[in-house]
Amino acid sequence: MSQYSIIILDADESRADYFEGMFKKDEHIVNVHSTIGSTIRHTTKSDKVAFLVEYNTLTAENRIDVIKFFKEYSKQNVFLFNVPDNANKRLAFYELGAKRVFDTSHPLKEIYYALMWPIKNMASDTNENQMISSGKLENISLTSLIKNLAGEERTGILKVVTENNSGKIYFKDGYITHSQVGLFVGEKAVLHMLFWYSGEFIFNSTTSFNDAASINVSIVTLLIIAEDLRKSYLQNLKDIGSQKAVVQIKYAGDLASSPIGIVKGFQEIIMRPVVLKMVFENPFYTCYETAEKLAELKSNGFLSVTDEGNVPEEKENGEEVPLGTFSLLSQNEAEEFCHQINLDKLHSGKILMISTLGKSGYHTLQCIVQNGNDIVQRNNAHVCKVEVLTQTDISFYSLRIDDDILETIGKISDDFTAIVFFVDVQQADKFEYTSYIIRGLIKNDDVLWVPFAVNSTTDIDLDDVKEKLGIQKYIPFISCDPKEENDVKMILLSLKKYKQSEPDAKIGQEEKV
Repeated sequence: MSQYSIIILDADESRADYFEGMFKKDEHIVNVHSTIGSTIRHTTKSDKVAFLVEYNTLTAENRIDVIKFFKEYSKQNVFLFNVPDNANKRLAFYELGAKRVFDTSHPLKEIYYALMWPIKNMASDTNENQMISSGKLENISLTSLIKNLAGEERTGILKVVTENNSGKIYFKDGYITHSQVGLFVGEKAVLHMLFWYSGEFIFNSTTSFNDAASINVSIVTLLIIAEDLRKSYLQNLKDIGSQKAVVQIKYAGDLASSPIGIVKGFQEIIMRPVVLKMVFENPFYTCYETAEKLAELKSNGFLSVTDEGNVPEEKENGEEVPLGTFSLLSQNEAEEFCHQINLDKLHSGKILMISTLGKSGYHTLQCIVQNGNDIVQRNNAHVCKVEVLTQTDISFYSLRIDDDILETIGKISDDFTAIVFFVDVQQADKFEYTSYIIRGLIKNDDVLWVPFAVNSTTDIDLDDVKEKLGIQKYIPFISCDPKEENDVKMILLSLKKYKQSEPDAKIGQEEKV
């Protein structure tokens, strides 16, 4: 049986020996090298070669040699592993030509089994017109789909169908060449589709499609643009109301003479009461443009918004999140807790817990409900719900930071009562991306949030970590163990709005006098 030759580039002998043994069991021809120079000298270009490259071994080389390596071999099959859990770094390797990129969270055994399928497909003849992929956006985001198709250098058409819309994205050798959604064409169409969170997709491998090229930027650039747009999109949504809100144009006569420019067809859609969610399916503006237009109308007094506000959003597929038992706080502590997070007069709240690594948020949920059966999974998040005070309940959501974290949060809710960040202070290579996520979620000054340090030791300077994360000095950065009930109790009672003191400003004024 014809098998791929596997070239392993890894300076660590134990890792290299593991992969060599596993691939040889599958009858692959395996060669191990510890430097790029040795790899290039002893490797002949062939369509039957796959490269398994370790991140630290690669980056220890001269940058010019790294670029040369990808330039010469990226058209074959290059797989990176042990890459730091940093979205920008992973995207950069995909841009260079890697087919798959595994971060440090993937154990060696998992990487081996993940490679079995793509290598098997590369080694066998496949039907070019065979349907190779289908599923639901609820299970895999469009962002992840695009990155996977790009990494595997696919050629074909990705069709996405929602309840009221549909669109196509054309791939050639892993590059997006064209896209269309109704009247939207090119980059605008892709960006519009990247805001779709539900629907079905089908990818067909084919080379017999129109070669029209309407997109001239890389996938990495498209995803970066989408991420920037998503920040303003989420803020606009928050300013307008929930997806269940009912909106309607008011003072239409005054609007016509105002400087606000709105397409006539779009204005007609919202002349009568309509659910906000349905407005985003309009053919005149993309999702993010629609949010911008509606926010502008509301801020200028031309949009009426009727929102049910605190209606629970815990149902999915007809199943409700169970109400767990809450005994962590005493009655007085629970009252203090609700007061600090401004739930005195509200009946429901939502607290988001984000972990940079591991299951810190999930462990916190376990301490809160003290019963794993009361924790369910919703939209890639672990969720539990407890009654903190009589007729006052809080839903806790636990998520781990990944490439799609902002998109996932957008699916869960438009608004949270408070946000908790669990930062693994021993993962220094993730500080930059963690800081980026924190800034993205606390862009609004009204957001109540507190960061907590996990895996801290006496050797780690928390003030130094705090500075690297860009956290203001007046915000506390508290060390904790989310597995300990007393620490979880401290976490809850530490949630409050922290404000910068003003003595310096007063002193400055006195000096001027």
